Amino acid sequence: MAPMAGVGEPLGDEPARRAAVAGAEGGHHVRVERHHRHRPRVGGDDLRQPRGEGLAPVPVALDLEHQGHAARQLRRIPFKGTGDRMQSLGELFDQVAGRVPLVLEVKSDWDGRQPFAARLAEVIAAYAGPVAVMSFDPHMITAFRARDRRTPRGLVAERFADAGYWRQLSALQRFLLRHLLMAGFARPHFIAYDVDALPALAPWAGRHLFGWPLLTWTVRTPEQRRRAERWADAMIFEGFEPRSSGRMGDQP
Repeated sequence: MAPMAGVGEPLGDEPARRAAVAGAEGGHHVRVERHHRHRPRVGGDDLRQPRGEGLAPVPVALDLEHQGHAARQLRRIPFKGTGDRMQSLGELFDQVAGRVPLVLEVKSDWDGRQPFAARLAEVIAAYAGPVAVMSFDPHMITAFRARDRRTPRGLVAERFADAGYWRQLSALQRFLLRHLLMAGFARPHFIAYDVDALPALAPWAGRHLFGWPLLTWTVRTPEQRRRAERWADAMIFEGFEPRSSGRMGDQP
């Protein structure tokens, strides 16, 4: 099973990005969120969170170059425990320059408004390298599809069992998302489902009945890796390089 996307290196500073791009296998998973009320949210994590050993999502804001004084201030604030600083999506594209595939996880406010889908599509349209977009929010994917039908797009899902974490969603919404029942109007090209929730009927049906390739996230342990090998087409991984320990195995 060939990994489609993963994060195996902290990619915040330029030397680390160069090293990771030079040695990458598969591609890189990047969390993208708009600059909102002068506070960028990076993958839902606080900016002060230290990066983990050998694993860290790429911190990217969509439009720092267009946000004036607040954005310039943010550029000067290092992440805790490192000299790394926020970068824009355009800067990341310039850095990677098409050398590895990028899978952009687009974060959502779940407010029913997708004002930056058009800007995201515009930035991607100017990039010649391989890139895909995915989101937990099917409305985000629908808004992006209305502006860009060329870029592969995916729907991310899990059990949505933690009502506190998903407090912006009703019980009905979490049920619909868990079972991929909103994929009909989102029309994804692929599904990315939580590895700890596999096997599950919804991603199995999506894969075998609708033909959606199934990614699974986030693979960190040998047991998760075996589960990914058994139930998915590709994995999003952190903390290791699959090539270092041989072939993942044949698809089931």
